[in-house]
Amino acid sequence: MNRKILLFQLLILLVLFSCTSEKEIKDPLLFKVTTDSVVIDYSNLAASSIEVIVSGVTDQDNNHISKRGVCYGVNPNPTISNATSEAYIWSLSDPYLLKIKASGLKGNTVYHFRNYVVTSVGLQYGNDFTYTTTNLPVLLMTSINNITTTKLNYSCKLTSNGGSTVLSTGIVWSKNQNPTIDLSTKINNLSDNNLDFSGSISGLESATTYYARCYATNKNGIGYSNEIMFNTLGNIPSDPVTDIDGNIYQTIKIGNQVWMMENLRTTRYRNGDIIGTTSPSTKNISFEVEPKYQWAFNGDESNAASYGRLYTWYAATDSRNIAPVGWHLPSDSEFSSLETYLINNGYNTPNLSGFADYLGKALSSTTMWQAFATVGYVGNDLTTNNYSGFNALPVGKRTPIGTFDYLNHSTLFWDSTPYDYDNAWGRQLGHDHPDFWNAYILKKQGCSIRCIKDTANNMKQSVNGISTTPESKKTKYQKNY
Repeated sequence: MNRKILLFQLLILLVLFSCTSEKEIKDPLLFKVTTDSVVIDYSNLAASSIEVIVSGVTDQDNNHISKRGVCYGVNPNPTISNATSEAYIWSLSDPYLLKIKASGLKGNTVYHFRNYVVTSVGLQYGNDFTYTTTNLPVLLMTSINNITTTKLNYSCKLTSNGGSTVLSTGIVWSKNQNPTIDLSTKINNLSDNNLDFSGSISGLESATTYYARCYATNKNGIGYSNEIMFNTLGNIPSDPVTDIDGNIYQTIKIGNQVWMMENLRTTRYRNGDIIGTTSPSTKNISFEVEPKYQWAFNGDESNAASYGRLYTWYAATDSRNIAPVGWHLPSDSEFSSLETYLINNGYNTPNLSGFADYLGKALSSTTMWQAFATVGYVGNDLTTNNYSGFNALPVGKRTPIGTFDYLNHSTLFWDSTPYDYDNAWGRQLGHDHPDFWNAYILKKQGCSIRCIKDTANNMKQSVNGISTTPESKKTKYQKNY
């Protein structure tokens, strides 16, 4: 009987031991907490004092941590009674990484940092990590904006003088990374220790990638800001193209597309057939079925060299192909791709409230447009036009009844996408508007043509230059000059 009791007691002890072990496994263990590095942080552009990122690790995942942070101060082994940054601004990119920002630090000062965590077993600290803030000025480049083909504006913030008087401030730029003040491409400014300074850079090359840094000097040396990369506006000239009449067209690469910079002026299709015209040039063609004509503006052949010719949509989309070999009439989606590229790369009209994606000035020429008073509209300050290089001239249109209208006021470009039986889609520019908008146009109207170079992709989607893929339309306007 005693042996049975003894065995029973041993079983009870084994069960209790197993439960205790399981409970101990589930309970969070004492953490190993480390403080590993401190670096200046440039991401907070609103900072008015030095901000640093403190990093460390734990040997347990985040599920066991109820509170985490960093404590810091000028004395060794800071505790949570000193300055702290707590959980709500922690950045935890993986379960064991402790990373936090600490702000309000002074330049040229020795600080002590310790990460900490709180678990069910209490408060635990990492090791004491010493970091000396720089005795050089600390700066943030807060913005580069109003970028054009050759100039821009910049703003910088001086967050610390490094413990001594700032002697100068400025900006330096280069086509290479990490430019220094040894370069000639810089602007120097005397400083009275103001926290903010700004200015402009001019004389840049168009369509070029640059790197810029602000700088400040004190008796200890030079402090540089974060580096910003930017691209000046402008696109890359491409190889000229010649049509069947021997007319030579300048071209430009805009994003992944290559466009003619001039309006088409051929009088023949690609196979040599003549594209007819009317006699007189003002003949009413309203009652003709699918008329295929071209005209010089006002019937004056001397206008064709500068303005190009005006074509009906039926001529523009004829299967004999109006474009030079290797080129075609653009589709609506290709015009949309042009617009998307320009908007995404900063060509939208600057400083025009409510018109963030308007491209009229970027695409319009710097000559011929009728003046218009509203800032940001095509006709306002022509010297600020054409920073895309597309160079659209206001050559007007020919109506089906035979009138030539809107020279110096507007231009219309055909695309290959039909709208309905009588109308097709096209793009328009007007002196009294900021946009490059799409609208349906009578197919019998005479409009300009800008050809686009073939690519493997668009050749699969088109036959003889006419779009074969259904395309959704989003008209901003249907204004039709």
